[in-house]
Amino acid sequence: MALRCATARSVVLYLQMGRSLTPAAREAMIDLRHLPVPFPPRMSLVAVDGRGRHLAMTTEAVRPMRYVYQTGRMVAPAVRPRIVVPLSPPRRRR
Repeated sequence: MALRCATARSVVLYLQMGRSLTPAAREAMIDLRHLPVPFPPRMSLVAVDGRGRHLAMTTEAVRPMRYVYQTGRMVAPAVRPRIVVPLSPPRRRR
């Protein structure tokens, strides 16, 4: 999925357009909604901006997902939750 939609390039493009990291990564994940796939789609993304800020996203909403990171200044790795971005658009309420 990520290769077919050039997801990494999309994140970079959205950052170049002036979006901050979270909206840029979220928009790249939402772009995947337009891709028809013959299997249950699942996607994970880890993104880093030019200042070293990072985040991770997932389409997995059934259970909490996390990612591990470690900078050169850290003695031990840390764990953060991934942001959930469902591949199906939110349903409209009537």
